[in-house]
Amino acid sequence: MDSLSMGVFCQMDQWLSHCESHIEVKFGIALASVAWFEIAELDGNPDYAASVKPQAPVCDGRYRADFLFCDPILPCRMVVECDGHDFHERTKEQAARDRQRDRDLARAEYTVLRFTGSEIHRDAFRCAEEAHDQWGELVQRAYAATEEGRFMLSGKEGPNGQDS
Repeated sequence: MDSLSMGVFCQMDQWLSHCESHIEVKFGIALASVAWFEIAELDGNPDYAASVKPQAPVCDGRYRADFLFCDPILPCRMVVECDGHDFHERTKEQAARDRQRDRDLARAEYTVLRFTGSEIHRDAFRCAEEAHDQWGELVQRAYAATEEGRFMLSGKEGPNGQDS
């Protein structure tokens, strides 16, 4: 294995080590295959690109997201939860706790996607693609809401008479 491949393998292993369940690992592996550039910090500087962080604190540390998608510039954040049967929806109390958490996250302006363990076991790559697509749509809407985004997406001439 060459040094670049070994570096990527070690980085992936370190990233996945934060996952707390087998379905999170399975989702994480699938997500890495569709969104490696958003997971990797190959240049060593996480400030330049969106990132995905496993087991990240959200809502001032009251909760941990299984996976947190965030952008250092645009105001968009997305939480992906991998809901195994043992900890979600098994009892009324667990269901109520998850609904309260979803409301708290919505109030804090997080978009929340939940995948059941069955969905992840059946097709982790489809779940990862769905999460990645949703993230892309959120970023596009956030960018379109900025002055630069409105200008770039309008197709009009720039302020110096240059085409956008």
